[in-house]
Amino acid sequence: MDFVKIILLKSDISQIIDGLTQRMLIWRATAEYIETGYPQSADCVEKCDDEQEAIVIAKHYKYIIDQIEDQMVKQLRNKKVLFFNLIHGRKEPNQEMDEWGFDGPILGPYESVHCTYCTHLRLAKSNGEIDTMRIYDDLVYYDNCFYGDWFISTDISLNAKACVYDLAKAEIPNSQ
Repeated sequence: MDFVKIILLKSDISQIIDGLTQRMLIWRATAEYIETGYPQSADCVEKCDDEQEAIVIAKHYKYIIDQIEDQMVKQLRNKKVLFFNLIHGRKEPNQEMDEWGFDGPILGPYESVHCTYCTHLRLAKSNGEIDTMRIYDDLVYYDNCFYGDWFISTDISLNAKACVYDLAKAEIPNSQ
């Protein structure tokens, strides 16, 4: 048996899984059509010799999907990634804080976070790109808000909550 390692973006893998899922559903519908004369779960069917052949093909698609998903989960679980969490937000840098403020976005995943002279944050992605953020008067600025605290997490479940970094949101307006 020959094995091939494929490296793609997670979003591309999701597209592949979607396509394989559609093929699996069509083969299940084919088995259903052969058995009942009507495919209730799809608009089309494939040509094959009998219901059993369609079931075997559908099961093979399911096997491929499961293998891809299992490998993706293992890779993401084993890969150390960082998520950058902004907290204790406020709209103005000199705003009097009676409470803790609001939670900001979760950005990532990143491979490293580097603070330079307490004025800039450099958030490095696995593809070599660097997202930058400014620190203004001890506060991190992002999306028209200032954050008094931030933390870095390796919790992979944060990937579902992570926002895409936007350079325009990281630029401090001239009035500050």
